[in-house]
Amino acid sequence: MLFCCLLVNPLSGQQQKANVRMIADARDGEIRLRWAPIDLKNWEIGNQYGYRLWRTDQANGQEIILSENLLPAPVEAWKPVVDTIPYAGLYAAALYDEDSWTAKLSDGATGTPEDQKNIDKSRFGLALLSADQFWEVSLLAGLGYADKNIKPDGQYIYHLSLLPLSTNDGNQISVSVDAEYRVNLPKPASLEAEWENGEVKLSLDQALTTAFYTTYSVEKAIGDGPFFQVNTAPLVYFEREGYNDPNLYFTDSLLNNTTIHHYRFVGRSPFGIDGPPSDTVSGYGVPPPIPYYARIEELRPGPEGTDPPTAYLAWSVPEVAEDQIVGFNVYATLGGPNDSLFLINPALLLAQRRTYTITDPVPNYNYLVSIVDVNGNRVDGVSKLLRIYDKEPPVPPVGLTGTIDSNGVVNLKWPRNLDNDLSGYRVYRTNGREGEPIEITRDVVHAEQYQDTITMNTLSDTAYYAIRAIDFTGNYSDFSQLAALSRPDLNPPIPPVIKAISGSTEGVRIEWTGSASQDAVTFQLQRKVTTDTSFQSIADFPARPAEYLDSTTARGQSYHYRLLAIDDAGLSAPGRPATAIHLDNGVRAPILEFTARRQTESGAIKLNWQCASARKPSFFQILRSENGGPLQTIRNLKFDDPGLIKSTGKRYAFQDRAVKPRATYVYRIVGRFLGGAFTPMSPEVRVD
Repeated sequence: MLFCCLLVNPLSGQQQKANVRMIADARDGEIRLRWAPIDLKNWEIGNQYGYRLWRTDQANGQEIILSENLLPAPVEAWKPVVDTIPYAGLYAAALYDEDSWTAKLSDGATGTPEDQKNIDKSRFGLALLSADQFWEVSLLAGLGYADKNIKPDGQYIYHLSLLPLSTNDGNQISVSVDAEYRVNLPKPASLEAEWENGEVKLSLDQALTTAFYTTYSVEKAIGDGPFFQVNTAPLVYFEREGYNDPNLYFTDSLLNNTTIHHYRFVGRSPFGIDGPPSDTVSGYGVPPPIPYYARIEELRPGPEGTDPPTAYLAWSVPEVAEDQIVGFNVYATLGGPNDSLFLINPALLLAQRRTYTITDPVPNYNYLVSIVDVNGNRVDGVSKLLRIYDKEPPVPPVGLTGTIDSNGVVNLKWPRNLDNDLSGYRVYRTNGREGEPIEITRDVVHAEQYQDTITMNTLSDTAYYAIRAIDFTGNYSDFSQLAALSRPDLNPPIPPVIKAISGSTEGVRIEWTGSASQDAVTFQLQRKVTTDTSFQSIADFPARPAEYLDSTTARGQSYHYRLLAIDDAGLSAPGRPATAIHLDNGVRAPILEFTARRQTESGAIKLNWQCASARKPSFFQILRSENGGPLQTIRNLKFDDPGLIKSTGKRYAFQDRAVKPRATYVYRIVGRFLGGAFTPMSPEVRVD
């Protein structure tokens, strides 16, 4: 109601966080404020403790207390206005007449807590509704304030707190208002009228102006007379649950059907301000239909062999009604109370007509004659069945399609047959193209769609359907073409079996069989180490027997492998895992670019090399022979050894200073790893 109504400027999202909502409107030298609590609990707190209201002048920051404690007026203040201000009595009763809001059973006993809770909600809702209708009621309720001490061009921020502050901390809300800004209230739009005998039904699309008005009044003018209000209580829109209807409705009686009547709506804002009236709708009452109808005297098929076939129709009307008839229409119908009427004659038949020849009549349809009276009313007569013996069956239906979902629900649909005597369809099902279709419909299907349910626990992946059309005489068409519907694939494919797996120094070789499932399209090879919690995909293969060497494994590491079969529906199933180890012979990548050169100044021999192994050795073993003697280890260079010189790209160096000036030396180097692995011994390098 109130707080989806007017344009305001809430500050810092406070309207959404607080337990009270507030709006403002500036006009005619004052600023009006309206607020309301969001629920029953806060409304009762406000009624007991009140509200604190103050203002900040944005020009100089000055704050002025407008009210330290705004409370509802005492009961004595309400008594003088109850009879003069509509809804004032309702709000006063919600505040002070507790007996009227006590839940009681029919025998006078006290109702349940749930009963009382519902009554309290109604009490709160009706109270706020009352305050929304009239500005004067909101002032008496302590839910409104008019600030008259303002500057014409002032800009203000109004603050409101629900008391007591100690228990309602953080419930301050604020709105900013420009005293020069005016909300131009629009006129209500989309007013429509439905004129009937002695009354008119009015409808207004209130959704177009709901941001501005909380209530409406209806004004009427008769002939050339002035407009006057016809509703005794304000009109309020209530949204009905389950209905998406934005219209506000009002029904009024007319003085007579021959005098023109004019109607318009006027909206009222939460601040008690009436907006401009809507556009006017004008019209006359419609006299009632005449109390006579056309009676069918004869309805029979036309001469046999006529092309196209015909039927003869004759009717009568009471003599007293003849001067009140403008013409006749002939309708065809199935004859049921809710069946549609189909107009047969292309133009209105003259009032003098009493017979009509129906061309190409629908066998076993009902026909009726309808009077159009001098006031434009339609008066339908009693229908009569046309019996025609029909030997011609309908044409077979075409275009049957359908789907089957994962629950076995089948949805069929097809275009409508064009036979004019079509009664409906029968639906049939078979499990094979050569099988006999079995009818699955107990009654005639009148719509061009049908839903069936079939089992999914079957080896057959296709279900077949056909339909036949039936006319009103009971003639059946031939079967439509079979519609082959595929059952969704709910069963994953059978995975392949790893029939051989072996580890070598090159990696792990896996060999597998094919899948027994014909719809399998892909095998996905997956791998994990013992410490992993899940398998990871490493390669995809066509769904056939094959073998694969996994050379991306680490030496000495144990691996678990499995194959995942994936079918054309995307379903998958994993096979049984198999395990193998990438064998480790201990040999790692060799030492590269090994050189040795005597330094001119120091006389030391500098060794340079590159380690190609993916993992870093534990140490480098430096071997040397002097003057043709045996190779001997002269140093085990660990990575924290200060003698090991490290460069980028896994390049290393070492200076052998324990050498003689004229001696000849031969060097070789080996990388040693934890666990005993090693690099091949490097080639010899000689220094003279």
